[in-house]
Amino acid sequence: MWCKCRVLEDGKLNPYKIKSLYSRHMLRDISCLEKNLDMRLELCVKRTQTNFLDDDFESLKRLINSAVVNTKVKGGLTWPKGKAFLGEKFCVGDVWRIRHKRYKNQTLTLKIKDVDRSSGNNEATREVVIMLKEVVSELMKQDADTNLIREMLKNDLKVIWDNILCCDERFPKDITYEDIQDRTQGFSFGLDDRD
Repeated sequence: MWCKCRVLEDGKLNPYKIKSLYSRHMLRDISCLEKNLDMRLELCVKRTQTNFLDDDFESLKRLINSAVVNTKVKGGLTWPKGKAFLGEKFCVGDVWRIRHKRYKNQTLTLKIKDVDRSSGNNEATREVVIMLKEVVSELMKQDADTNLIREMLKNDLKVIWDNILCCDERFPKDITYEDIQDRTQGFSFGLDDRD
């Protein structure tokens, strides 16, 4: 399970999303030799967690409130000794500090994220996440048209190939920067089963 939090002006964390781990339906790694980049195409489903018991939710709030923002450590969060547990069920696993900018047009949402992880390998990365909004909407339909989805994917991948898989700062004219102040910096942390 993942908990996503925003940093408020007073330095406290405000949880805005609790998700169970997502299930991956497809994963393809693609080497773009002409662009000197690699791309990963992934089809997955993320579910927002809604079936919390009151005790679990109160424990989660206490866990979040006990976190200390510390930009000098990987991930940017620490917990006082013995406070990184959620009752008898969960403990804090990975911690990610994420800063991102979001761009969007009618069919795509593009996030450029700087991620500082405190996990097994303590890494800082720059990631680009592209959400294909129209394709996802079509896939969610009961009577999804596979030919239409194939065409939409082909068109979206062409936009990605022609305009986004490059190392300079240019973007297509129809992709605009969406300035959302409260989403530009936040933290995610994973809760692992204690069993």
